[in-house]
Amino acid sequence: MVAWGMETDAMCVLCKSAAETLDHLFFQCSYSAKLWKSILALTGYSRGPLTSWQAEISWLVTHFQWNTLLSKVRRFSFVVLVYKLWGERNNRIFKGGELTAGVILRQVMNDTRGRFSGGKWAASDDNRTRDFFATWGIQVHFGAIGRIAAGQVLFATAGGFCGDCVLKAELEAIRCGMAKAKDMGIPQIQVRSYSKCVVQMITGLYTTHLGTIWD
Repeated sequence: MVAWGMETDAMCVLCKSAAETLDHLFFQCSYSAKLWKSILALTGYSRGPLTSWQAEISWLVTHFQWNTLLSKVRRFSFVVLVYKLWGERNNRIFKGGELTAGVILRQVMNDTRGRFSGGKWAASDDNRTRDFFATWGIQVHFGAIGRIAAGQVLFATAGGFCGDCVLKAELEAIRCGMAKAKDMGIPQIQVRSYSKCVVQMITGLYTTHLGTIWD
């Protein structure tokens, strides 16, 4: 509005210490910078925000380009934070409200947790991944390990299934393992399970009249 010649307060309503510009509002403002530092720490990076929109987008594209669950969570949390910062800016201008950075941070975490909890996601199963999910409160309840005949581990998968059905969790683990094997170009696999029911379902010998348990 200032650029159009309209009289308005050009001061940033979040920090009240500098003129509002796109780069200042989202990255240079002390209020925004505090939130970015927290989100970056939650996503595994110990740095503060960069100084411009273009620089931050370039960094994001370079670091979060993979189609993994970790990258999806990181990208989503960044998008949510931008949305929340813009919403808080408008909240203060048009409604006279004011939320602390801590409240905004909890909102970002809750929205991100809600987006990725209970879905059929797959990710590499290691300590780093487990710590990441634990920090965000995204539960991981299934996994699959792929080995060669000699027993050497080729891969491991984990995901965010949050149901209370053990059978469905194990079948989901097998599905993720088979998908990973396919992605790696492994032509033949052997599935092992201690559950007779799971083996029967995979081989097509299991029938039930109790309704659908696998969709």
